[in-house]
Amino acid sequence: MAKSPLGKKESQDLEFKARDALKNASIIGKEVVAMLNSDKGGEIWIGVREEAGSAKSIEPIDNPKEASRELTDHLIDTLEPSPTGSEVKVEAVKIGSLGSILRIEVSPNEGRRPYAQIVKGGRHFTIRVGDRVRPMSREEIADKFAESKRGKKREENRILAVSKQLLEERNNHWRENDETIRFKIKPVENLKIFDEYKEVEKFLRDPRLSNNRPNGWNFTSRLVEPRHDQDSVILKRGEKSRVVIKENGGMLMVEELGRLHWKGKDKEIYPWVLLELPTSFVRLASVLYQKYLDDMSETKVLADFALFGIRGWSLSPGSPDSPKYELVEPEPYEENNNIVLNAPMVFSLEEVVTEPDRCAYRIVRMVYLEFGLDEEDIPQAYDRQAGKLVMPR
Repeated sequence: MAKSPLGKKESQDLEFKARDALKNASIIGKEVVAMLNSDKGGEIWIGVREEAGSAKSIEPIDNPKEASRELTDHLIDTLEPSPTGSEVKVEAVKIGSLGSILRIEVSPNEGRRPYAQIVKGGRHFTIRVGDRVRPMSREEIADKFAESKRGKKREENRILAVSKQLLEERNNHWRENDETIRFKIKPVENLKIFDEYKEVEKFLRDPRLSNNRPNGWNFTSRLVEPRHDQDSVILKRGEKSRVVIKENGGMLMVEELGRLHWKGKDKEIYPWVLLELPTSFVRLASVLYQKYLDDMSETKVLADFALFGIRGWSLSPGSPDSPKYELVEPEPYEENNNIVLNAPMVFSLEEVVTEPDRCAYRIVRMVYLEFGLDEEDIPQAYDRQAGKLVMPR
């Protein structure tokens, strides 16, 4: 139950609108744009009648959840750039016995300003000054575009810095005759994904907690006790196999290359392992990053993937449950001894949280292409349209 806004006064970051504002949502859109173009953003309450700038009474909204969805759709369709969930969040809140109203949380992203409201094909730029809204001048609009460029440049520099770090770590990891799988995931911004080690330990024991199969090819182990090392939780599965989860959101999985082989000829990659193992790890990231979805959805997450010592291995096209699968004689991979990314893949945190399988698919596709295969050769267990991996039973 939310704290009542009654008695509060409108200010730079607080606005009240009566319930009837929902009949003309463009009025609300104008206020949202003005806050997005201000320095701090703020809150807009719908269903609050004000007098002289002070909240005086609550006007409960019928079907508040439906009203919230409709208003969200309106803002997405009429604001430019279209706001993300971290920039504009509309929610129905109950104010004691007085009923439910709507609260809009507005959090500007300096790398996307200035924001505009599209009205009858025209773009209207407004800004909030104190408790009032006014049109932006040409100079202010130009300044916001300049700020946006600087913000994007700062983000690009952070991405490049983290990318360089991941490549250096990968190079430091590699040793002659090394035969390992290395998968590193790292957000550009430092997160705090756990306060207590036990919060992560449970995910390393039970794959179901990260939406993985209990007996699938994944990163977990019920036989090994995780250990702690300063800001990390470490699961060491073997001499070369380990999983490291850092408090700041960094994640590393290292496996012996031999884990890609399950049945078939020597050094033959079993497709189900290649599909499920990296996907399981991105699903773990999805669960661990979940709490940052609303506030940091646009934050970039980098992923580096490498297969060391892969020369001489083979990968057959199609699905192992296909009658034609065992009839294929794949050529051994002879291009290089390692398959690595030229640069880490870049995802948004929202993509990792909401579509982990689709993110992992890009990595799996890269491996298939390196083996000279086509995207159509990837087993249909990866539903391309739905962006889901559904393993056969």
